[in-house]
Amino acid sequence: MGTITMHVCADRLGGIGKDDHMAWEVPLEMKNFLEATENTTILVTSFTYRGLPESFVSKHRIIVYTRNPDEYVDDIYKGRIDNVISDIHDIYRYAADRDISVCGGTQLYKDAIDYVDRIVISRLYEEYDCTHFLPDIDFEAFNEVESKVHSCEKSNVKFSTTFYERF
Repeated sequence: MGTITMHVCADRLGGIGKDDHMAWEVPLEMKNFLEATENTTILVTSFTYRGLPESFVSKHRIIVYTRNPDEYVDDIYKGRIDNVISDIHDIYRYAADRDISVCGGTQLYKDAIDYVDRIVISRLYEEYDCTHFLPDIDFEAFNEVESKVHSCEKSNVKFSTTFYERF
């Protein structure tokens, strides 16, 4: 069985994005995210999928979590995405033989929390103009295993990354 890991970057107030994109550019955090999700299958909501750059989509196997799976038949046919699920329980079917990275948005984080084995959360120390926020997560079910503080000189942003594993 593969591992299901939730990856999230949030600002000081829990903001995770603006409209269909990130509300910030923090190259070091993005580099860490890309390294952590390399060779995993990415699970995202349809809203988040629409905001992904082509350069990211072309390098990852992607599963879209949506209530309207018929909208993505062409993307599956063209090889842009691996599959579509409309029931979060189906995450186990895909995790049977691969690692899954749960990468947003808000509804997916809320629906998937009971299924994840690990959480990797980067917390930006600043506040950004966000329209989407991280739902409440009960961290009592998880053990903090590591925390790192980072300073991204290129964007002059400080953030921490904390790693949790389910008990």
